[in-house]
Amino acid sequence: GRRSGWLIGEDASDGKRRYYWSNFGPEVALERMVEYAHRRHWVEQYHEEAKGLLGWDQYQGRQWRGFHRHAVSVMLAYSFLVWREWQQRQERARPGRPRRAFSPSAGPASRVAAGGASADLRLASARSGQGVAVA
Repeated sequence: GRRSGWLIGEDASDGKRRYYWSNFGPEVALERMVEYAHRRHWVEQYHEEAKGLLGWDQYQGRQWRGFHRHAVSVMLAYSFLVWREWQQRQERARPGRPRRAFSPSAGPASRVAAGGASADLRLASARSGQGVAVA
């Protein structure tokens, strides 16, 4: 059959044009489709950090239960690291505009709402030697 959906175009602030495909139905508001499209970056960042820091790509078993246990462990560890990063940010008094509760980033409003970490304070940053090590 034919695939139907929405092709959403955006002129980004960096001058690039981006396109997103959505299979939402016609009853869904454009604002909601755009909101979901903008979450993609943060999902990709999670996968990159989870693979690099927490072994998301290391599972080599064949059973669903084993994979499920591995996936839950990685997601739980990642959630813990995000929480610790948030705690550390709250302990530091930094000038600038106040952030909302549980906002790990002090960037533009769209980044804050999406929950992304800033480039200078990545989880368990190897550059600064600070963060939480997971064994």
